[in-house]
Amino acid sequence: MASSDHVDASLIDQLLYGSEGIDLDFKRDQYPFQGASDLEKAELLKDILAFANAFRRNTAFILIGVEEVDCGRARVVGVSDHLKDADLQQFVSTKTNRNVVFSYHALEFEGKQIGVIRVQDQQRPIFLKNDFGFDHTRKQHKLKANVVYFRVGSSTKEASPEDIAHMGNHGAGRPTYNIDLQFANFSEKTVAGSVLKTSNEFLLYESKIPDYAAPRRSSPAYEIVARSTAFDNHAFWREAYNYIKHWKSLTEIGFCIENRGDTTIDDVTVEISLPIDAGFALVAKENMPEKPKPQYSTIGAARLPKLPVRASNIRVERRGNQQVITLLFGKVQAGQRRFLADPLYIGNPGEGHVIVDAVVRADQFPAPLRARLEFHGGGTVTTVNWNGLRRLIEEYFFGKMPDAPHNGAR
Repeated sequence: MASSDHVDASLIDQLLYGSEGIDLDFKRDQYPFQGASDLEKAELLKDILAFANAFRRNTAFILIGVEEVDCGRARVVGVSDHLKDADLQQFVSTKTNRNVVFSYHALEFEGKQIGVIRVQDQQRPIFLKNDFGFDHTRKQHKLKANVVYFRVGSSTKEASPEDIAHMGNHGAGRPTYNIDLQFANFSEKTVAGSVLKTSNEFLLYESKIPDYAAPRRSSPAYEIVARSTAFDNHAFWREAYNYIKHWKSLTEIGFCIENRGDTTIDDVTVEISLPIDAGFALVAKENMPEKPKPQYSTIGAARLPKLPVRASNIRVERRGNQQVITLLFGKVQAGQRRFLADPLYIGNPGEGHVIVDAVVRADQFPAPLRARLEFHGGGTVTTVNWNGLRRLIEEYFFGKMPDAPHNGAR
Protein backbone atom coordinates (compact mmCIF):
# COMPACT_ATOMS: atom_id res chain seq x y z
CA MET A 1 0.00 0.00 0.00
CA ALA A 2 1.19 3.50 -0.73
CA SER A 3 2.87 5.50 2.00
CA SER A 4 3.05 9.29 1.74
CA ASP A 5 3.11 12.39 3.88
CA HIS A 6 1.48 14.32 1.03
CA VAL A 7 -2.06 13.63 -0.14
CA ASP A 8 -2.60 14.47 -3.80
CA ALA A 9 -4.49 13.25 -6.88
CA SER A 10 -1.71 10.85 -7.85
CA LEU A 11 -1.88 9.11 -4.48
CA ILE A 12 -5.70 8.93 -4.58
CA ASP A 13 -5.62 7.39 -8.06
CA GLN A 14 -3.25 4.71 -6.77
CA LEU A 15 -5.38 4.01 -3.69
CA LEU A 16 -8.56 3.59 -5.75
CA TYR A 17 -7.09 0.42 -7.25
CA GLY A 18 -6.37 -1.03 -3.81
CA SER A 19 -8.43 -3.41 -1.70
CA GLU A 20 -9.83 -2.73 1.74
CA GLY A 21 -7.57 -4.08 4.46
CA ILE A 22 -5.35 -3.07 7.34
CA ASP A 23 -4.24 0.11 5.62
CA LEU A 24 -7.17 1.15 3.42
CA ASP A 25 -10.93 1.67 3.78
CA PHE A 26 -13.58 3.22 1.55
CA LYS A 27 -16.54 5.14 2.94
CA ARG A 28 -19.35 6.19 0.60
CA ASP A 29 -20.82 8.69 3.06
CA GLN A 30 -19.27 11.31 5.31
CA TYR A 31 -19.03 10.48 9.00
CA PRO A 32 -21.64 12.18 11.22
CA PHE A 33 -19.81 14.76 13.33
CA GLN A 34 -20.97 18.36 13.57
CA GLY A 35 -24.10 18.33 15.73
CA ALA A 36 -24.07 14.51 15.91
CA SER A 37 -24.59 12.49 19.08
CA ASP A 38 -21.77 10.62 20.81
CA LEU A 39 -23.26 7.34 19.56
CA GLU A 40 -23.13 8.61 15.96
CA LYS A 41 -19.55 9.87 16.41
CA ALA A 42 -18.45 6.50 17.81
CA GLU A 43 -18.02 4.98 14.34
CA LEU A 44 -15.46 7.63 13.35
CA LEU A 45 -13.57 7.29 16.64
CA LYS A 46 -13.51 3.51 16.40
CA ASP A 47 -12.18 3.53 12.83
CA ILE A 48 -9.34 5.93 13.70
CA LEU A 49 -8.36 3.81 16.73
CA ALA A 50 -8.55 0.58 14.71
CA PHE A 51 -6.20 1.86 12.00
CA ALA A 52 -3.83 3.41 14.56
CA ASN A 53 -3.50 0.03 16.32
CA ALA A 54 -3.30 -2.12 13.16
CA PHE A 55 -0.26 -4.30 12.50
CA ARG A 56 1.06 -2.65 9.36
CA ARG A 57 4.18 -1.14 7.88
CA ASN A 58 2.59 1.66 5.88
CA THR A 59 0.44 4.73 6.37
CA ALA A 60 -3.28 3.91 6.43
CA PHE A 61 -5.95 5.83 4.53
CA ILE A 62 -9.72 6.18 4.87
CA LEU A 63 -11.19 7.60 1.65
CA ILE A 64 -14.57 9.29 2.25
CA GLY A 65 -16.92 9.79 -0.67
CA VAL A 66 -15.61 6.67 -2.37
CA GLU A 67 -17.55 3.47 -3.00
CA GLU A 68 -15.85 0.05 -3.14
CA VAL A 69 -16.27 -1.91 -6.38
CA ASP A 70 -15.77 -5.67 -6.50
CA CYS A 71 -12.76 -6.62 -8.61
CA GLY A 72 -12.23 -3.12 -9.96
CA ARG A 73 -11.29 0.49 -9.34
CA ALA A 74 -13.27 2.08 -6.50
CA ARG A 75 -15.87 4.64 -7.62
CA VAL A 76 -15.69 8.29 -6.56
CA VAL A 77 -19.14 9.58 -5.52
CA GLY A 78 -18.06 12.66 -3.56
CA VAL A 79 -19.24 14.32 -0.34
CA SER A 80 -21.18 17.55 0.23
CA ASP A 81 -19.30 18.63 3.36
CA HIS A 82 -15.94 18.16 5.09
CA LEU A 83 -14.75 17.59 8.62
CA LYS A 84 -12.34 20.11 10.16
CA ASP A 85 -8.98 18.64 11.05
CA ALA A 86 -8.57 20.81 14.16
CA ASP A 87 -11.97 19.73 15.51
CA LEU A 88 -11.13 16.08 14.88
CA GLN A 89 -7.76 16.36 16.61
CA GLN A 90 -9.33 17.86 19.73
CA PHE A 91 -12.16 15.31 19.69
CA VAL A 92 -9.83 12.28 19.59
CA SER A 93 -6.94 13.53 21.73
CA THR A 94 -9.13 14.21 24.76
CA LYS A 95 -10.35 10.63 24.88
CA THR A 96 -7.30 8.41 24.35
CA ASN A 97 -4.44 7.26 26.56
CA ARG A 98 -1.89 8.79 24.19
CA ASN A 99 -1.95 11.13 21.23
CA VAL A 100 -3.12 9.62 17.93
CA VAL A 101 -1.11 10.69 14.89
CA PHE A 102 -3.61 11.28 12.06
CA SER A 103 -4.90 14.07 9.82
CA TYR A 104 -7.94 14.96 7.72
CA HIS A 105 -7.51 16.27 4.16
CA ALA A 106 -10.15 17.79 1.85
CA LEU A 107 -9.41 17.17 -1.82
CA GLU A 108 -11.08 17.70 -5.19
CA PHE A 109 -10.73 14.63 -7.40
CA GLU A 110 -12.39 13.97 -10.75
CA GLY A 111 -14.59 17.00 -10.19
CA LYS A 112 -15.89 15.78 -6.83
CA GLN A 113 -14.99 16.52 -3.22
CA ILE A 114 -13.54 13.65 -1.21
CA GLY A 115 -12.21 13.44 2.33
CA VAL A 116 -9.04 11.58 3.27
CA ILE A 117 -8.10 10.53 6.80
CA ARG A 118 -4.42 9.61 6.95
CA VAL A 119 -3.31 7.53 9.97
CA GLN A 120 0.41 7.15 10.42
CA ASP A 121 2.30 4.16 11.77
CA GLN A 122 2.79 4.97 15.47
CA GLN A 123 3.33 3.76 19.02
CA ARG A 124 0.67 1.36 20.31
CA PRO A 125 -1.58 0.33 21.99
CA ILE A 126 -4.03 3.23 21.95
CA PHE A 127 -7.32 2.97 23.84
CA LEU A 128 -10.08 5.09 25.35
CA LYS A 129 -9.80 6.34 28.91
CA ASN A 130 -13.60 6.27 29.34
CA ASP A 131 -16.58 4.53 27.78
CA PHE A 132 -18.04 6.43 24.83
CA GLY A 133 -21.25 6.50 22.79
CA PHE A 134 -24.05 5.25 25.02
CA ASP A 135 -26.68 3.25 23.13
CA HIS A 136 -30.02 3.74 24.91
CA THR A 137 -31.60 0.87 23.00
CA ARG A 138 -28.97 -1.67 24.04
CA LYS A 139 -28.31 -0.02 27.39
CA GLN A 140 -24.55 -0.07 26.86
CA HIS A 141 -21.71 2.00 25.42
CA LYS A 142 -20.63 1.34 21.84
CA LEU A 143 -16.94 1.80 22.72
CA LYS A 144 -15.44 0.57 25.98
CA ALA A 145 -12.69 2.06 28.10
CA ASN A 146 -9.34 0.20 28.21
CA VAL A 147 -10.27 -1.97 25.19
CA VAL A 148 -7.84 -1.96 22.28
CA TYR A 149 -9.63 -1.93 18.92
CA PHE A 150 -7.54 -2.79 15.88
CA ARG A 151 -7.98 -3.43 12.19
CA VAL A 152 -7.85 -7.07 11.04
CA GLY A 153 -8.29 -7.48 7.30
CA SER A 154 -11.27 -5.32 6.38
CA SER A 155 -12.93 -5.49 9.80
CA THR A 156 -12.29 -4.33 13.38
CA LYS A 157 -11.88 -6.57 16.43
CA GLU A 158 -10.88 -6.30 20.07
CA ALA A 159 -7.25 -7.15 20.71
CA SER A 160 -6.33 -10.20 22.78
CA PRO A 161 -3.62 -10.04 25.50
CA GLU A 162 -1.22 -11.60 22.99
CA ASP A 163 -2.03 -8.93 20.40
CA ILE A 164 -1.52 -6.20 22.98
CA ALA A 165 1.81 -7.70 24.02
CA HIS A 166 3.06 -7.20 20.45
CA MET A 167 1.91 -3.60 20.56
CA GLY A 168 3.81 -2.96 23.80
CA ASN A 169 6.60 -1.14 22.04
CA HIS A 170 6.95 0.18 18.54
CA GLY A 171 9.45 -2.48 17.48
CA ALA A 172 7.27 -5.31 18.73
CA GLY A 173 4.40 -3.76 16.83
CA ARG A 174 6.02 -5.07 13.65
CA PRO A 175 5.54 -8.83 14.00
CA THR A 176 7.46 -11.37 11.98
CA TYR A 177 5.34 -13.38 9.53
CA ASN A 178 6.80 -16.70 8.44
CA ILE A 179 4.80 -19.73 7.35
CA ASP A 180 5.71 -23.21 6.13
CA LEU A 181 3.19 -25.02 3.91
CA GLN A 182 3.68 -28.72 3.19
CA PHE A 183 1.87 -31.82 2.01
CA ALA A 184 0.83 -34.28 4.71
CA ASN A 185 -0.16 -37.89 5.19
CA PHE A 186 -3.82 -37.24 5.90
CA SER A 187 -4.68 -40.32 7.97
CA GLU A 188 -1.49 -40.30 10.05
CA LYS A 189 -1.28 -36.52 10.40
CA THR A 190 2.43 -36.44 9.56
CA VAL A 191 4.30 -33.96 7.39
CA ALA A 192 5.29 -35.26 3.94
CA GLY A 193 7.36 -32.36 2.58
CA SER A 194 6.85 -29.88 -0.24
CA VAL A 195 7.16 -32.42 -3.08
CA LEU A 196 4.24 -34.72 -3.89
CA LYS A 197 4.68 -37.85 -6.02
CA THR A 198 1.69 -39.98 -6.97
CA SER A 199 1.30 -43.12 -9.08
CA ASN A 200 -2.16 -44.52 -9.67
CA GLU A 201 -4.06 -47.05 -11.76
CA PHE A 202 -6.71 -45.69 -14.09
CA LEU A 203 -9.44 -48.22 -14.80
CA LEU A 204 -11.07 -48.00 -18.23
CA TYR A 205 -14.22 -49.82 -19.29
CA GLU A 206 -15.80 -48.56 -22.49
CA SER A 207 -18.84 -50.82 -23.03
CA LYS A 208 -22.36 -50.58 -21.64
CA ILE A 209 -22.70 -51.77 -18.05
CA PRO A 210 -25.85 -53.85 -17.41
CA ASP A 211 -28.38 -53.50 -14.62
CA TYR A 212 -27.74 -55.35 -11.40
CA ALA A 213 -29.99 -58.06 -9.96
CA ALA A 214 -29.23 -59.89 -6.72
CA PRO A 215 -28.62 -63.68 -6.85
CA ARG A 216 -31.77 -65.78 -6.42
CA ARG A 217 -31.95 -68.26 -3.56
CA SER A 218 -33.33 -71.78 -3.82
CA SER A 219 -35.85 -71.34 -0.99
CA PRO A 220 -39.14 -69.72 -2.12
CA ALA A 221 -39.88 -68.74 1.50
CA TYR A 222 -36.54 -66.92 1.69
CA GLU A 223 -37.30 -65.13 -1.57
CA ILE A 224 -40.66 -63.91 -0.25
CA VAL A 225 -39.08 -62.51 2.95
CA ALA A 226 -36.12 -61.02 1.11
CA ARG A 227 -38.28 -59.31 -1.49
CA SER A 228 -40.50 -57.82 1.22
CA THR A 229 -37.61 -56.24 3.11
CA ALA A 230 -35.17 -55.22 0.35
CA PHE A 231 -35.05 -54.19 -3.28
CA ASP A 232 -32.24 -54.37 -5.81
CA ASN A 233 -30.15 -51.34 -6.71
CA HIS A 234 -30.23 -51.80 -10.50
CA ALA A 235 -27.50 -49.18 -10.94
CA PHE A 236 -25.12 -50.98 -8.57
CA TRP A 237 -22.67 -52.24 -11.25
CA ARG A 238 -22.36 -48.75 -12.71
CA GLU A 239 -22.06 -47.06 -9.32
CA ALA A 240 -19.50 -49.62 -8.20
CA TYR A 241 -17.39 -49.04 -11.32
CA ASN A 242 -17.47 -45.28 -10.72
CA TYR A 243 -16.55 -45.81 -7.06
CA ILE A 244 -13.58 -48.10 -7.78
CA LYS A 245 -12.41 -45.95 -10.70
CA HIS A 246 -12.20 -42.89 -8.46
CA TRP A 247 -10.57 -44.55 -5.48
CA LYS A 248 -7.95 -46.42 -7.56
CA SER A 249 -7.01 -43.45 -9.73
CA LEU A 250 -6.67 -40.82 -6.98
CA THR A 251 -4.31 -40.47 -4.02
CA GLU A 252 -5.54 -39.04 -0.74
CA ILE A 253 -3.32 -36.22 0.51
CA GLY A 254 -3.47 -33.71 3.33
CA PHE A 255 -1.96 -30.29 3.92
CA CYS A 256 -0.15 -28.83 6.88
CA ILE A 257 0.77 -25.25 7.68
CA GLU A 258 3.16 -24.13 10.40
CA ASN A 259 3.21 -20.60 11.79
CA ARG A 260 6.91 -19.88 12.34
CA GLY A 261 6.27 -16.21 13.03
CA ASP A 262 5.90 -14.54 16.39
CA THR A 263 2.18 -13.68 16.33
CA THR A 264 -1.17 -15.43 15.87
CA ILE A 265 -2.66 -15.15 12.38
CA ASP A 266 -6.38 -15.34 11.63
CA ASP A 267 -8.44 -16.60 8.68
CA VAL A 268 -5.45 -18.25 7.01
CA THR A 269 -6.37 -19.09 3.42
CA VAL A 270 -4.18 -20.80 0.81
CA GLU A 271 -4.77 -20.80 -2.95
CA ILE A 272 -2.95 -23.28 -5.20
CA SER A 273 -3.38 -22.98 -8.99
CA LEU A 274 -2.54 -25.82 -11.38
CA PRO A 275 -2.85 -25.43 -15.16
CA ILE A 276 -5.55 -27.68 -16.56
CA ASP A 277 -3.31 -28.88 -19.37
CA ALA A 278 -0.97 -30.44 -16.77
CA GLY A 279 -3.50 -33.28 -16.60
CA PHE A 280 -4.08 -33.48 -12.85
CA ALA A 281 -7.48 -34.60 -11.59
CA LEU A 282 -8.33 -32.78 -8.35
CA VAL A 283 -11.33 -33.87 -6.29
CA ALA A 284 -12.47 -32.60 -2.88
CA LYS A 285 -13.71 -35.19 -0.40
CA GLU A 286 -17.32 -34.04 -0.68
CA ASN A 287 -17.25 -34.85 -4.41
CA MET A 288 -15.83 -38.36 -4.05
CA PRO A 289 -18.48 -41.06 -4.70
CA GLU A 290 -20.03 -42.82 -1.73
CA LYS A 291 -19.80 -46.60 -1.51
CA PRO A 292 -22.88 -48.00 -3.27
CA LYS A 293 -25.04 -50.84 -1.99
CA PRO A 294 -26.31 -53.74 -4.11
CA GLN A 295 -29.61 -53.67 -2.24
CA TYR A 296 -31.57 -51.20 -0.16
CA SER A 297 -33.57 -52.31 2.84
CA THR A 298 -37.15 -51.23 3.42
CA ILE A 299 -36.83 -51.84 7.15
CA GLY A 300 -36.52 -48.60 9.09
CA ALA A 301 -36.94 -46.65 5.87
CA ALA A 302 -38.62 -43.76 7.67
CA ARG A 303 -36.77 -40.56 7.02
CA LEU A 304 -34.54 -39.41 9.85
CA PRO A 305 -33.86 -35.72 10.44
CA LYS A 306 -30.71 -34.61 8.70
CA LEU A 307 -27.89 -33.62 11.02
CA PRO A 308 -25.99 -30.42 10.24
CA VAL A 309 -22.93 -31.03 8.08
CA ARG A 310 -19.65 -29.25 8.80
CA ALA A 311 -18.63 -27.02 5.94
CA SER A 312 -15.64 -28.37 4.06
CA ASN A 313 -12.38 -26.46 4.44
CA ILE A 314 -11.15 -27.38 0.98
CA ARG A 315 -12.60 -26.28 -2.37
CA VAL A 316 -11.69 -27.07 -5.96
CA GLU A 317 -12.91 -24.88 -8.81
CA ARG A 318 -12.03 -23.98 -12.36
CA ARG A 319 -10.96 -20.44 -13.24
CA GLY A 320 -10.17 -20.00 -16.90
CA ASN A 321 -7.36 -22.41 -17.77
CA GLN A 322 -6.50 -23.08 -14.11
CA GLN A 323 -7.73 -25.48 -11.46
CA VAL A 324 -7.69 -23.63 -8.15
CA ILE A 325 -7.48 -25.38 -4.77
CA THR A 326 -8.57 -23.24 -1.80
CA LEU A 327 -7.52 -24.39 1.68
CA LEU A 328 -9.13 -22.81 4.74
CA PHE A 329 -6.93 -23.22 7.83
CA GLY A 330 -8.56 -20.60 10.04
CA LYS A 331 -6.66 -19.35 13.07
CA VAL A 332 -3.04 -20.52 13.55
CA GLN A 333 -1.21 -19.50 16.70
CA ALA A 334 2.46 -18.57 16.79
CA GLY A 335 4.56 -21.74 16.72
CA GLN A 336 1.53 -23.93 15.95
CA ARG A 337 1.43 -26.63 13.26
CA ARG A 338 -2.10 -27.15 11.94
CA PHE A 339 -3.27 -29.98 9.68
CA LEU A 340 -6.18 -29.35 7.33
CA ALA A 341 -9.29 -31.19 8.52
CA ASP A 342 -10.22 -32.49 5.03
CA PRO A 343 -8.21 -34.33 2.37
CA LEU A 344 -7.74 -33.68 -1.33
CA TYR A 345 -7.70 -36.48 -3.91
CA ILE A 346 -5.29 -36.12 -6.79
CA GLY A 347 -4.11 -38.19 -9.74
CA ASN A 348 -2.68 -37.94 -13.24
CA PRO A 349 -3.01 -40.67 -15.92
CA GLY A 350 -0.04 -39.23 -17.78
CA GLU A 351 3.29 -37.91 -16.57
CA GLY A 352 2.58 -34.53 -15.02
CA HIS A 353 5.06 -32.24 -13.28
CA VAL A 354 4.13 -28.79 -11.98
CA ILE A 355 5.89 -26.37 -9.62
CA VAL A 356 3.58 -23.74 -8.17
CA ASP A 357 3.83 -20.85 -5.74
CA ALA A 358 0.89 -21.19 -3.38
CA VAL A 359 -0.57 -17.86 -2.22
CA VAL A 360 -1.05 -17.63 1.55
CA ARG A 361 -3.28 -14.92 2.99
CA ALA A 362 -4.17 -14.00 6.57
CA ASP A 363 -5.92 -11.05 8.15
CA GLN A 364 -2.68 -9.73 9.62
CA PHE A 365 -0.51 -10.04 6.48
CA PRO A 366 0.16 -6.67 4.82
CA ALA A 367 0.63 -8.66 1.57
CA PRO A 368 0.21 -12.34 0.64
CA LEU A 369 3.08 -14.74 1.34
CA ARG A 370 4.27 -17.43 -1.09
CA ALA A 371 5.01 -21.10 -0.52
CA ARG A 372 6.48 -23.33 -3.24
CA LEU A 373 4.98 -26.78 -3.83
CA GLU A 374 5.90 -29.41 -6.40
CA PHE A 375 3.48 -31.90 -7.95
CA HIS A 376 4.63 -35.09 -9.73
CA GLY A 377 1.93 -37.39 -11.07
CA GLY A 378 1.82 -40.49 -13.19
CA GLY A 379 -0.05 -43.71 -13.59
CA THR A 380 -1.05 -46.63 -15.72
CA VAL A 381 -4.26 -47.12 -17.66
CA THR A 382 -5.84 -50.57 -17.34
CA THR A 383 -8.55 -51.55 -19.83
CA VAL A 384 -10.93 -54.26 -18.63
CA ASN A 385 -13.72 -56.29 -20.21
CA TRP A 386 -17.00 -57.01 -18.47
CA ASN A 387 -15.87 -60.26 -16.83
CA GLY A 388 -12.76 -58.64 -15.43
CA LEU A 389 -14.69 -55.60 -14.17
CA ARG A 390 -17.38 -57.78 -12.55
CA ARG A 391 -14.76 -59.89 -10.77
CA LEU A 392 -13.07 -56.73 -9.50
CA ILE A 393 -16.35 -55.30 -8.20
CA GLU A 394 -17.26 -58.59 -6.51
CA GLU A 395 -13.88 -58.73 -4.79
CA TYR A 396 -14.25 -55.14 -3.60
CA PHE A 397 -17.81 -55.42 -2.35
CA PHE A 398 -18.44 -59.07 -1.52
CA GLY A 399 -14.98 -60.42 -0.68
CA LYS A 400 -15.69 -63.60 -2.62
CA MET A 401 -17.43 -64.63 -5.80
CA PRO A 402 -21.22 -64.75 -5.28
CA ASP A 403 -23.63 -66.67 -7.49
CA ALA A 404 -23.83 -65.18 -10.96
CA PRO A 405 -26.64 -62.62 -11.12
CA HIS A 406 -29.49 -63.13 -13.55
CA ASN A 407 -28.92 -59.98 -15.53
CA GLY A 408 -27.87 -61.16 -18.97
CA ALA A 409 -24.43 -59.61 -18.54
CA ARG A 410 -21.95 -60.11 -21.32
